[in-house]
Amino acid sequence: MVKGNTAPYGGGLGLYGEATVTGGTIQGNTAKVSGGGIDAFTSSTATTIRTLNLGGSASVIGNTASDNSGGIAVSRSKLVMAGGTVSNNTAVNTGGGLVIGGGSSSVIQGGVISGNKVTGSTGGGGGVRLFSNTQLAISGGEIKDNTVVVNGGGILSGGGTITMTGGTVSGNKATGTDSSKGQGRSGGVHLYANTTMTASGGSISGNTAALQGGGVTVGGSYVDDKGVTVPAAKFTLSGAKIENNKVMTGSGGGVYLSGLMTMTSGSITGNTVGGMGSGQGRGAGVRVNSVAEFTATGGTISNNTAEVHGGGVFTGGGYTENGVSYPGGKFVMNGATISGNKAGGGGGIGNGGTLELRSGSITGNAATKEKGGGVRNFIGAVFSQTGGSVTGNTPDQIVTDQ
Repeated sequence: MVKGNTAPYGGGLGLYGEATVTGGTIQGNTAKVSGGGIDAFTSSTATTIRTLNLGGSASVIGNTASDNSGGIAVSRSKLVMAGGTVSNNTAVNTGGGLVIGGGSSSVIQGGVISGNKVTGSTGGGGGVRLFSNTQLAISGGEIKDNTVVVNGGGILSGGGTITMTGGTVSGNKATGTDSSKGQGRSGGVHLYANTTMTASGGSISGNTAALQGGGVTVGGSYVDDKGVTVPAAKFTLSGAKIENNKVMTGSGGGVYLSGLMTMTSGSITGNTVGGMGSGQGRGAGVRVNSVAEFTATGGTISNNTAEVHGGGVFTGGGYTENGVSYPGGKFVMNGATISGNKAGGGGGIGNGGTLELRSGSITGNAATKEKGGGVRNFIGAVFSQTGGSVTGNTPDQIVTDQ
């Protein structure tokens, strides 16, 4: 057991070469900066990237960091996690369980990252935090029951690349309720700053956000503090399941989209959004924010429930700010099935932006309080249908407000 030690980096272990940890416990250590349990680092002068192999019954538990990575920090190195546990670690600013720093390529094949938390009112990534120029491949394991105040209860990525072919991201929470500070976003996964994620397997399920993005938030383009435009994040759903996620009082139960999203297969099912205030209770399956774009060519969006509008999908309207006009959200449906969803109005789709229905099926959805069982186009929305079908919805099929 490695226990009760303190250091600026790597409270328990500082690893600067190849290492394999398959047993034992690293517990109750403290880093004044990062890597409460383990800090794995490859120097910039090294010609070979070092690897940390974590597996077996190894346990990294109950460690703390005053800045980031309560459990494990990996920088310019590679983590291969085939087993073991990273649990109940704490960081103040970001990366409660694991931080993957710049220049690192890591793999999660098994094991459990659970019960970790970020306590500060900025940052996030309760389970895993990725920085720019990083890669993470998830093929197994569990990232579960981690907590943040701000964003990314399970995973937070700013500029990384994530490939998910298996594993689960479940039961994570983003608890903050101050929207002016960006809190309470993305119970499961938060993507921003040109991050790219492809989810072809596994599941993102049972996560909770206080305000937006119960399952996944996909961030939009923005101008940084140096005046540089940072591209939007991109999310491709091609087989994974996004299910049973929840937003307490906000929007985007399954996915809150401000960037770009493509759905070719997979499912968005059983997600919920609550709240009756401005912008709340909308988009239980997917909330397509203003300027965002969502294209669906396959898969299903089903059995989601929104308290106000857009049980399956909600597209936000355009707006003008400081003399600049921004277009509404755009949803191109060129396949896929939207079925069994419910909302006060716009049971299948609530369209405040642009909806192009080219192919696919919108069926068996319900508007429980207003109109637009299949599709409701709000005033100012743009709607076109060149294919596909809208049938069997309650109490009506397509309604366009005047």
